[in-house]
Amino acid sequence: MSQERATRTRRGIVVAAAELFDELGYEGASTAGILARGGVTRGALYFHFPSKATLADAVIAAQETDLALPDTPLRLQAALDVCRDHMLRLRSDVLLRAALRLATERSTYRPPSDPQAALRRALERLFTEAGARGELLPTVEPRELTGVVLAVLTGLRLLGDGAAASGTPSSLAHAWRYLLPAVAMPGVLTHLVVATHDDVQ
Repeated sequence: MSQERATRTRRGIVVAAAELFDELGYEGASTAGILARGGVTRGALYFHFPSKATLADAVIAAQETDLALPDTPLRLQAALDVCRDHMLRLRSDVLLRAALRLATERSTYRPPSDPQAALRRALERLFTEAGARGELLPTVEPRELTGVVLAVLTGLRLLGDGAAASGTPSSLAHAWRYLLPAVAMPGVLTHLVVATHDDVQ
């Protein structure tokens, strides 16, 4: 098997597994189902992945990447944009959806890393910068705010059944409507733009 073909086969297996993990969860996704979805032989599967757990590890690793931070002058606005882009990515990126489901569902599988690590780093950096620029109320701690926002995003994803349902972006806008007045300086609030569902079609 050529290197190019092996890489293509491996990628196909990972995507097929991600689709089933996203739909059925770790326990519900069977090796037989992954074989059928990926259109590969059992030998090809086990050549690349000796177990279902190593395949789940590969799904999580495949979506890990550092996020490019917006250069928006208001760093709080940049954080809002990062969250919006994350929810939009959930609609089309099965690897992300599967990784997040693997990390949050109750199963025998334990992920080797946090699929939200890049998002956590990005938000904490942006909230830290926002605080340094006087955009946040003095009582706001960037790390704590990051944890709250990640919890909101996780809750919206779970309520949308993991697939970022059509109402999710506007639901995020509703969450910001109540959260932002509790963390942002009053003079900053009027300059923030919160995207709604219609804005991000």
